[in-house]
Amino acid sequence: MVANRVNIVCNGPPALVRQVTDGYRRDWAAAGHSADDLPLMGMTRTIVVAESDGEALAIARRAHRRWHQSFMKLWDKHGTRPINAFYPDNFDEAQQMGFGIAGTPATVRDCAGAAGGGGAGQLPRLPPRLRRHGAGGIARARWSCSPST
Repeated sequence: MVANRVNIVCNGPPALVRQVTDGYRRDWAAAGHSADDLPLMGMTRTIVVAESDGEALAIARRAHRRWHQSFMKLWDKHGTRPINAFYPDNFDEAQQMGFGIAGTPATVRDCAGAAGGGGAGQLPRLPPRLRRHGAGGIARARWSCSPST
C-alpha cells in the first residue's frame, strides 16, 4: 500500500484498526516518505443522531438490523461466514464493540471526543442536508463508548 501511496479506510475493531494505521505509518516512514505527505487513513463507524438517546438507539437498532441482513445475505445464502468481518447482528453489541454510537448531538460529541479510536481521522462534519434535517442523520466516524440510555 505504501508503494502506491493509497488512502485507507478500515471497518474493524478499534484495536485492529490501530494495528493497521500504526503499521502504515511505520512502513511510510521506513520508505523515506515525509509524515506531512502521509495519505488519509480512516475508520468507519455508524452515527445516529436524534432528539433523545432512546430515539436514536431505536433508529440505530432498526437500521443496523436491516444493514446486517443485507451485508450477510450472500454468505447466508451459501451457508458460510465472512472471514474477516466482525459485525454483530444487533446494534447494542455493535455499539459496545465500538462500531457505532446512537444518541443526542451532545452524547455523540462527548463520546467521539473522549475516544482514542484506531489512530484514524477525526469525527466528520455532517453534510449540510443532514445538519439541516437533524435527527436521524447517519454519518461515519470513530469512537469507542456507549451512551447512557
